[in-house]
Amino acid sequence: MTLRDFDGARCLRHKAGMSDFFAMGGYAAYVWPAYGVSAIVIAGLAFAIWRRGRALKKQLTAYEATKASGAGEGVE
Repeated sequence: MTLRDFDGARCLRHKAGMSDFFAMGGYAAYVWPAYGVSAIVIAGLAFAIWRRGRALKKQLTAYEATKASGAGEGVE
């Protein structure tokens, strides 16, 4: 296909609008819930990682406090 073969009027005639985009060619009932479930799962994973990081930081702070106070020395 060359530039001369390009028909601008035909291209504009087949230009999809936003409603066509959101309809997803008739598969919107499957596509949008899949996007939604994926977004919820990714957000849940990010939240779980954030919570785990906070818990580990608290554990590390407690460990460093016990180490600094000399507790645990002499344990074999």
